[in-house]
Amino acid sequence: GSPLRIAGQTKPFADSRESVMSFTLDHLDLPRYLGYVPAPLPVAIPSGQLSGKLELQFVQAKAGPQVRLGGQLQLDDFAIANHDGSPILALGHASATLDDVEPLLSRYRLGAVQLNQLVLHYTRKPDGHSNLDALTGAGTTAVKPAATSPPAATATDLRIATLSLQNSRLDYIDATGRKPATLSLQSINGTLHGLSLQSAQPAAIDLAAQLNGGNLGIDGKLDLAASRYEGTIKIKSMALAPLLPLAPPLLNAELTKGTLDADGQLQADWGKTFNLVLQPATASINDLALSQHGRTPLAWKSLQAGIHHLDLASGMAQLDHVNVHGLQLDARRLRNGEIDLTRLVRST
Repeated sequence: GSPLRIAGQTKPFADSRESVMSFTLDHLDLPRYLGYVPAPLPVAIPSGQLSGKLELQFVQAKAGPQVRLGGQLQLDDFAIANHDGSPILALGHASATLDDVEPLLSRYRLGAVQLNQLVLHYTRKPDGHSNLDALTGAGTTAVKPAATSPPAATATDLRIATLSLQNSRLDYIDATGRKPATLSLQSINGTLHGLSLQSAQPAAIDLAAQLNGGNLGIDGKLDLAASRYEGTIKIKSMALAPLLPLAPPLLNAELTKGTLDADGQLQADWGKTFNLVLQPATASINDLALSQHGRTPLAWKSLQAGIHHLDLASGMAQLDHVNVHGLQLDARRLRNGEIDLTRLVRST
């Protein structure tokens, strides 16, 4: 049958021109019809099929036209990219309940949203912007418009009552340094309640995922507008080496192996600067080895620590206790009398 069926009622002779239209969609191919959108989109949509039942209410109010959408929608094989071709997200399947959607006001209030096989690409750029600026309206400079200039675009107000994630992935790139640092959070499953792109109460988040060959679990509060997470974190057998490029330079040696187990309270910030604060917590670094000039000056089987306060950005750590098992040292005295092990960690 037809991918689109439209029915409705209208009052063409009333001052309000009030109209209610219902749309039945059956795998409507989005890229094929987006060319009819009157205003250019801030992003490109190369693929996507839309299904569901949608109700549109239109009123010509004195302040201007009002358009409100409601209903249930499903989305398959969907993708969003910037106009330069860089990917923002890909999505296998999604379903959503539209509670209060007013596209002319850039307001999108959704009820239950389920996402399956979501891949989100987030890139921090050297100028302080990100690849999501086109979606969120962030990074735009407010300029006083001329008398004939159109009003500035309204930032997107997206709020989701309940968001469920299944088999999803987050690819993070920090391009602010000389060499881009990457992180891939895979097999994400969990729920978020009260999610918002604008300043609001932080969302409650409970997620499990895989990171660098290990398992990661978080349970706390997520504030997307402030780029911050606060809550508990549990890590099991996560490889450390891929995380080092995300942190300030710490070592004068190469971390050839090592995994992390941790359980504690975490505060993560990824806005202007990336930082992790852990307090209090317990952590274990297992099977670690540092390599320098073809040697292994430091290695151990297990290091267990009770952490009172750990700040990644400042390099400060306050520990309650440290237990080391299977320690191996290959120390050499330098010509100036120093022991070369003291140079494994960079001075602040």
